[in-house]
Amino acid sequence: EALILISLTLRDYERRLWDVLGTWAKTRSGQLSIQRVRNLGAMYPAQTNDRLAEFARIAFAEGGDHRWRKLAGSQPGPPLRERQLRRGSLGAWHPSALMVRLRMGFGVGLPADILTFLLSLRGSWASARLIADATRYTVYGIRRTADKMAAAQLIEATTDKPLEYRADIGAWKPLLGLTEDVPRWRFWHQAYAFVADLLSRAQER
Repeated sequence: EALILISLTLRDYERRLWDVLGTWAKTRSGQLSIQRVRNLGAMYPAQTNDRLAEFARIAFAEGGDHRWRKLAGSQPGPPLRERQLRRGSLGAWHPSALMVRLRMGFGVGLPADILTFLLSLRGSWASARLIADATRYTVYGIRRTADKMAAAQLIEATTDKPLEYRADIGAWKPLLGLTEDVPRWRFWHQAYAFVADLLSRAQER
């Protein structure tokens, strides 16, 4: 979601970005979190959110993903030059695509995103606040979902307050067939939002 927002911001600087985004909206929008893109969108300039509405329009009208209906704008974006995204080879998931893979298995929402973040910590503990800062969901939503995941023994939770959570990478790695380490989580959405704001202010001058 963060990558989509910064790509929309930079659309005028690289024409191919919109071609790829439009193709993704038509064919892969179901793997994106509407809630998360909304939460992240609040950090971006108005122009980026206008372009997000154009992306949503394609996802809804041409991709048939009705989840995007409320975000869809009335105006179409620039015409797309047809580009087909290369299909990944089944059974060859790269660890960097873990969130997409878990969303396909668990559904789009907090459980997949929480598990992705915890696995990226490689066994370290994280508070609900840290997970919320990383994923941009609410602390309450994170805590409620993580508690259920801990009760189901998908992750571990401390008994003392403030509660912290961790995922046993040693158990999940063979289950997911991972032969490489999961990449460490980088807080790219904050960096992207900063760049978007900087560009917006520069354009206003």
